[in-house]
Amino acid sequence: MEDRMHEEVTAFVKALDSNVNTPFDAHDLVQTAVANVICSLMFGRRFDYDNPQFKKYVHGIDENFKNIGLSAIVNFFPMLEHLPGDPFKFKKIFKNIENMEEFLSTAVTDHMREYEETNIKDFIDAYIKEMKQREKTDPDTSLNEEQLCKVIGDLLIAGTETTTSTILWALVYMLHYPDVQKRIQAEIDENVEDDRLPSLNDRSRLPYLDASIMEIQRRGNVVQLLLGRQTPKDITFGGYTIPKEAIIIPNLGSVMTDKEIWGDPENFRPERFLSETKGKNETPSAFIPFFVGKRSCLGEPLAKSELFLFLSGMLQQFTFTCAAGDELPPLKGVFGITNMPHPFRIQINRRQR
Repeated sequence: MEDRMHEEVTAFVKALDSNVNTPFDAHDLVQTAVANVICSLMFGRRFDYDNPQFKKYVHGIDENFKNIGLSAIVNFFPMLEHLPGDPFKFKKIFKNIENMEEFLSTAVTDHMREYEETNIKDFIDAYIKEMKQREKTDPDTSLNEEQLCKVIGDLLIAGTETTTSTILWALVYMLHYPDVQKRIQAEIDENVEDDRLPSLNDRSRLPYLDASIMEIQRRGNVVQLLLGRQTPKDITFGGYTIPKEAIIIPNLGSVMTDKEIWGDPENFRPERFLSETKGKNETPSAFIPFFVGKRSCLGEPLAKSELFLFLSGMLQQFTFTCAAGDELPPLKGVFGITNMPHPFRIQINRRQR
């Protein structure tokens, strides 16, 4: 997977370089690059950043994340769907879903036509192989083309928006805390040769960058409220009884900002994750951006690797400042399914090393 990620980081850095010294909103570029990592694993290929079908798909994901909070009221009052126009963006969301399903269905159809059992190139091929094997003994297997499209869609959506928002939060905090940016860059310069991008093997030698990423995840707190979970039995917690099969929504925001745990949770301080004696990362048990237990985020290893490779590559090559005449972006985000930064522009400057 690292080879696929390095290929994308290289293309991403090149795209950033084309925007040097120009005020620039990095949202679309970051989102497209992150989505491309998932596409590379799912489809066995990446897409050019200006590919119209790919841009349409990624834009649909972004629009739906922004609009789904507003549209939720239609779930409770279905008659609102029939109001003139589309005041709750309900029709827009479903139109985007149709476009996204068409994009995925085309990819699956192409893979089915070109499938070779002895040449498994990507996730879709691996799924098709397992599907065909199960069909031999179970004609009613739930592994089918429709489910394959749903699985790919889930992985693309979940693997794109959260990592995109975290990278954008990283840029926000680099603008607010230029000393942190300089310290990360000095650490990279000292431990990574100038003629190559950082790799995952460098991670143990870049503890301050790793600590900064963790602090960005804590402060950005991209997923403040998790999806619903169901209790398997009656549970007593904090003096309350939660009945069996109750739906609970864990509040990660309360954990990431608990003063009893962090002391000064309102401050951006990467050093909190560094051991003063060992100089290495220490991960408190309360640091749970991917949640805990059997239902924790299955994309955690991929997300951690992406964040490290993208941010180390960006900060090795460039310094990021606020666009001339713009105010620093707010540290309070736009709360929806994810906690996203407000739109902002950056100034990209090549580093002289």
